[in-house]
Amino acid sequence: MSTHPHWVRRLLMIGSVPALLLGVLAASAGTATPTPMPLNPMKLPWPRANEILARVQPPKFPMRTFSVVQFGAIGNGRSDCTAAFHKAVKACWAAGGGSVMVPPGVYRTGAIKLLSHVDLHIQKGATIDFSGNPRQYPLERCRNQGIDLMTFSPLIYAYDQTNIAITGHGILNAARTGRWNHEVGRNWGLLQKMEREGVPVKDRVFGMGRPLATTFIEPYHCTNVLIKDITLVHSHWWQLHPTLCTDVTINHVTTEGTKAHSDGCDPDSCDNVVINNCFFGAGDDCIAIKSGRNADKFRSSRPCENLVIMNSRFSGPWGMIACGSEQTQGIKHVFGYNLRTVPWRKYRGVRYALYIKSNTMRGGYTRDVHVDHIRGTFSNAVVFATLNYGHSRDGHKPLFDDISLDHVTTISAPRVLDLIGLPDDDIKSITLRNCTFKHITHRNIVRNVKTLIMQNVKVNGQSMDHTVRGQR
Repeated sequence: MSTHPHWVRRLLMIGSVPALLLGVLAASAGTATPTPMPLNPMKLPWPRANEILARVQPPKFPMRTFSVVQFGAIGNGRSDCTAAFHKAVKACWAAGGGSVMVPPGVYRTGAIKLLSHVDLHIQKGATIDFSGNPRQYPLERCRNQGIDLMTFSPLIYAYDQTNIAITGHGILNAARTGRWNHEVGRNWGLLQKMEREGVPVKDRVFGMGRPLATTFIEPYHCTNVLIKDITLVHSHWWQLHPTLCTDVTINHVTTEGTKAHSDGCDPDSCDNVVINNCFFGAGDDCIAIKSGRNADKFRSSRPCENLVIMNSRFSGPWGMIACGSEQTQGIKHVFGYNLRTVPWRKYRGVRYALYIKSNTMRGGYTRDVHVDHIRGTFSNAVVFATLNYGHSRDGHKPLFDDISLDHVTTISAPRVLDLIGLPDDDIKSITLRNCTFKHITHRNIVRNVKTLIMQNVKVNGQSMDHTVRGQR
C-alpha cells in the first residue's frame, strides 16, 4: 500500500494517545480550504469524465473553528462525548459554518449528525470511537440494500444538507457498534415484504427490538459533499454510502472493513461523484454502484450517474468496481482510471476488476461504463457480468450495454471473461482493447452476448483479436 504509507502508523495510535494531548484545543484561526484534486482533468481519455471533474469541486468553509473540547468532549476513551459533538456541530452551523475540530485523543460518541456548511475535521492523532449503546443512534431515514426505511442512524449522518465535509487524518472506529449493528434475517425479510406491499417509508420502522444493520457514513439527499483523508476501521456494514447526493468528492480515504457486507464505498442514486487517491479494503465489493432495489413506489426515481474513480488501490473478496445488484433506476456514465489491486490481510487482490450484476426481478440498466489502465490480481475473472444474479426471475429485463476495458494487465487471473446473459435478454456490447492477460488458466465463459470485441488483446502471449456477434 505504497500510496498510503501512513495508514499503519495511524492504526497504532488507537488507544495510545499521550495524556498531555487530551485537552488540546484546536487553533482558533481555523483551517485552510481543502485543496483541489491533484490530477489534470485533461489526462483522462473520455471527454465526459473530464467534464465531471471540471464541475465537481469540493466545498469551501468559513475560517471558523469549534473544538469539541470547548463543548465538553474529553478524549480519554471513556467519557461520553455525544452531547459535545452535537453542541459543536449546532454552534458551527448557527454561526454560518466552519470546522468542528476533533483534536488528538480518543472520543467515545454515539451518532454524529452533520448540518450544512460544517466540516467535521478529525486531526491526526484523534480517534472517534463509536459507542456500543444502540440508544445513541436515533431513527433516521436511510437505505438498506436499495430499500428506504427508518432505522438506526448511520454513525455519521446528514439529511438534506448542503456543503458538508468529513476531513482530517484521524481515525473513525466502529468496533464497538458490533454489539447492535448487525443484520437479522427475518427483519430483512420483513423489510422486503413491506416494500412489495407498498408500506410508506415512515412506517417501515426498524431499530430497537427490530434491528437491521446500518452504514458507517451516509449523507442522504445532500449536495456538495467532501470526505477526505480519514481512515475507517472495523466497520460492520457498508462503509461509505452517499445516497441521493449530488456533487460528491471522496479523496485520499482509507477503508478497512473486513466483515461480510462491509463494502468500501456504495454511491447510491447519486449524480456527479469523484473518487480519487483512495485505498479500499473491504469485506465485500470495494466500490459498489447502486440505484435502488425493485419497484419501490416510495423511492426517489433517479439513476446513479456521472462517476469518476481514479488513482486508487483495492483489496477484498469481490469486485474492484461493481455495478448493482441494486440497479433498478439505472447506472450510467462510469469511468475508472489508473486502478490497482494490492495485497492486504488475507487477500491478494480482488475477485473481479469489473462485476456487473442484476436479474429480471430488479431490472434496470448498466451502460456507458469504461475503465482504463487497470492492473491487478483477480482470483476468478477480470470481468464478470450476469443477468441472472441470485437466480431471481420476473418480467423486468435488465440492460447491460456499452462497456469497455482498455489497457488492462493481469498479474494473474483464472479467466478473462465470465459473461452470462439470458436467452431472451442478452448482454449487448463489451469491448476490450490494448490488454495483456497473463497466467490465464481457464477458457472464457460467454453466453448470450450480442457483441464482444477484442482489439490488440493478448492472452498468455497469444493474440486474441476478434469480433463475436450473437454468441450463445
